[in-house]
Amino acid sequence: MIGGAISLWFGQIRKAAPAFAALVPILTAMPVQAQVRLVGPGPGRPSVSAEVVPGSIVRRADALSLRISVEVPREHHGYIDKGDDGFFIPLSFSFPDFERTDIVVEMTGAPAGMRDDGVRARVLRGRGEFGFLLVPPPRSDTDATAILRYQICNDVTERCYPPARLTIPIGLSRP
Repeated sequence: MIGGAISLWFGQIRKAAPAFAALVPILTAMPVQAQVRLVGPGPGRPSVSAEVVPGSIVRRADALSLRISVEVPREHHGYIDKGDDGFFIPLSFSFPDFERTDIVVEMTGAPAGMRDDGVRARVLRGRGEFGFLLVPPPRSDTDATAILRYQICNDVTERCYPPARLTIPIGLSRP
């Protein structure tokens, strides 16, 4: 009985072998890319815009404050938090010019956004402002950049785009 099952099994393998052999060149010739790293908007991809709010840079002896405005394209949303399951990529900032200095950058304000029960997260639609405090203040003859990391999703198609980064110039020089 076992011998008959084994013979049947080998017979099926022999029948499938030519078809499998014909597929091997096709399957192995396809290029495969594990992950695409995008640093900005691509063709057909909507983009987020961001800028330092004009007149928002305030220099004091002990600190410097500024606000950055972020705008998510119409019919899209960006994430304010990681969502109920912790899988989303929220809008976040880094300040690479200050990473190796004694300047500490603290976020002092962020838009509340709105709760979207469909995606189970707080999201930003349209425009929102983020506030920052830099302690101690950078020199007045310095210019710097902030980098916004974000992921946006289309509200109509429910398609989410890969994470992207946007460089934001920060003019700290006195005019």
